[in-house]
Amino acid sequence: MNDAVPTLKTDRLILRPFAISDASRIHELLQAPEIARTTLNIPYPYPEGAATQWISTHAASATSGAGLTWAVCLSPEPEPIGAVSLMINTLHQNANVAYWLGVDYWNRGITSEAVHVVMDYGFRQLRLHRIGAGCFPENMGSVKVIQKNGMRREGTRRESCLKDGTFRDITWFATLRREWEQR
Repeated sequence: MNDAVPTLKTDRLILRPFAISDASRIHELLQAPEIARTTLNIPYPYPEGAATQWISTHAASATSGAGLTWAVCLSPEPEPIGAVSLMINTLHQNANVAYWLGVDYWNRGITSEAVHVVMDYGFRQLRLHRIGAGCFPENMGSVKVIQKNGMRREGTRRESCLKDGTFRDITWFATLRREWEQR
């Protein structure tokens, strides 16, 4: 486990650091084309060994202050069902939140709840000034998660990302700490 990533809890979720032993579960969850279609950096099919490599980057990222990644688990089960990350820019006191969840767990409010607890940690513990998120404009599930967490639409970066050989738009949202605290 990674001591630099704190465990966060809600009534029904445990967000904890990933362990290398989670790799086979992550590989299994990421074999869904629906996840790859809605995320920028997850390919389909998900390559063998990619989960181990991804998890192995978490400790250094957390220790350096560049990012924190949590395994999303349904309490009291320790098995991950998804992930939430904060990619942190300490110089500018801001971060971007990114997330994915296994398809069998969609449409239950789990992602919104996990993103909420991570954003709260970012604003209250890390004292970030701003947290943002981006998604493909047609990914209405992600748009709902972002908006439920108080982010405002800032605009669309046209054809700013290359996904599966096609340039794609990314719509950006954000909220400021003072806005979060006023909710």
